[in-house]
Amino acid sequence: FYYALNLPFSASTRLEDDAVKGAVLERMGTVFVAGTEYPRLTFPTVRGAEDLKYTVQASDDMVIWEDLIVLEPPYLDSRGTSFAGYYGAQVLTDPTPGSGSLITLQSPALDGQGYMPVVSVVDHNYTATVTVRDYVPFGAGMRFMRLLIEKEL
Repeated sequence: FYYALNLPFSASTRLEDDAVKGAVLERMGTVFVAGTEYPRLTFPTVRGAEDLKYTVQASDDMVIWEDLIVLEPPYLDSRGTSFAGYYGAQVLTDPTPGSGSLITLQSPALDGQGYMPVVSVVDHNYTATVTVRDYVPFGAGMRFMRLLIEKEL
């Protein structure tokens, strides 16, 4: 997971290390959308990683998980160019509806009712920080979110 989250790695790095905890564990919180507070999860992605798939899920009971969004890089830089060398990549932050960019992706949750879980994307060139929100408002019951990262062969 060090590669997928762009974390520092050495033989002595452990999940318990403060730098790793800060990069992973302190990325949960809430975000306001149209005046309503929602749980959110913020995480880094490696924009050019054609071998990774990031899936954000939510659950009421931590047994049955629902996909909120599936992200499959590579993504272009915020200018919509391939300066980073990602040929055939998707646009990262174009807010135009129907552009296919990460920020406009609709979730498979809610039967396609227009719920767009990606709240923000910050381009850092090699990586991008993505914030995804749940569709259940904060405080409307117990809700859990998680990030699954799969390495595709």
